[in-house]
Amino acid sequence: MINNMNSINYYTLCPSTSLEEVGVWEQLDIPKDYYKKQNNFKILDYRSFPQIEPNLENFRLKKGAILTDVLSSYLPAKSLGIFVSKKFKELLGQVNIHGVRFYKTSIELKTGEVSEGYHFMHLIDNCVELIDFDHSVFVDFSEENKQVHLKDKDRVDLPDFVEPKKLVLFKRVDVLRSPYNVEILISEGLKNKMEEYGITGAYFERYMNYVYI
Repeated sequence: MINNMNSINYYTLCPSTSLEEVGVWEQLDIPKDYYKKQNNFKILDYRSFPQIEPNLENFRLKKGAILTDVLSSYLPAKSLGIFVSKKFKELLGQVNIHGVRFYKTSIELKTGEVSEGYHFMHLIDNCVELIDFDHSVFVDFSEENKQVHLKDKDRVDLPDFVEPKKLVLFKRVDVLRSPYNVEILISEGLKNKMEEYGITGAYFERYMNYVYI
């Protein structure tokens, strides 16, 4: 497991757009007649997990695309999750994740073969429950960044002009969907592990909006 830290830097996890690395962006195309299939990705939602397994079979690797550990696809949207390799999924099993489920998928390769070595990592927006509101800081930027205290009813959906300046979590998490936005966040420790393990198809941007402790 990644060692505990008092203060954690977070990064946004983004599918790579480097053509040298991925060949074509986005790398995956949806299956033929996918919209006619039952339980397709339309049952995925950012608020809760579906009650049944979604049909995420037979996505197609585009001509010229390179297989990487993180695969880009315009559907399902990145706000719902990303396609990840078995290697990356196994690494994620070593860290603390929150609001994440993995669904079976398959990738049709250019050779006509089908790769079963991928999953769709689905993230939902349930991280508000992790926030220590007594020690977090929220500001109203319509009033020169005046600090505000949130009432219970305002904690899930922030009032207009209010945004977090510092979010304090009750526990350490290495992968989560950012509260109050759709970004996939990973801890600096996991970012370093991904680089050590040679996880391909992703890049990272320092997430400056929040400080997690």
